[in-house]
Amino acid sequence: ASPELGKLHPVYADKADEETEMFYETFQYSGMSLLYCSDEYAKWANALDIRDIYDYFLVQLKYLHWQFNREGSRPWLLKSPMFMGFEKQLARIFPQGFKTIYLHRSPEKIIPSATKVMEAQKALHFDMPPQSEKARDQMLAWNTGAVRAHLRWRDKNPSAEILDLSFNEVTNDSVKTCKKICDFV
Repeated sequence: ASPELGKLHPVYADKADEETEMFYETFQYSGMSLLYCSDEYAKWANALDIRDIYDYFLVQLKYLHWQFNREGSRPWLLKSPMFMGFEKQLARIFPQGFKTIYLHRSPEKIIPSATKVMEAQKALHFDMPPQSEKARDQMLAWNTGAVRAHLRWRDKNPSAEILDLSFNEVTNDSVKTCKKICDFV
């Protein structure tokens, strides 16, 4: 249904993917406004109590844990960039603590890339022409808000366990970067 999406962000039935999809099931997640290109939806969803969404997310994780990790020996690895700016909620649902790895990449690269993925994802759901300019503006606004919220959270939580990596570290020396990540976790 969307060959472009398969090229930009391959998804497999039997492989790990971003857990953002679990938020979509609530129909209350403001990130869905990026999919629908809807300012009205974003305004409505942003006014909701996001704790409900994260509580539902935690229930889903517990169910998956019960199904696939009963011994409890494996930690969760959450990989969605959509958590940036919502660390307060992660701290609330994971009171035992969590470690965070942030990959820093130029917004000039992130925004067009993320917009392309979102436009390709829309093709799965809608029969409408792309709204690339509006989608780009909404993606930029979403990411700007997320970065600002993230930086406020970091200021309030200086002891948070965070590993910052540049995109260049990953692409230029992946072995060294993997060792750095393993030492951190």
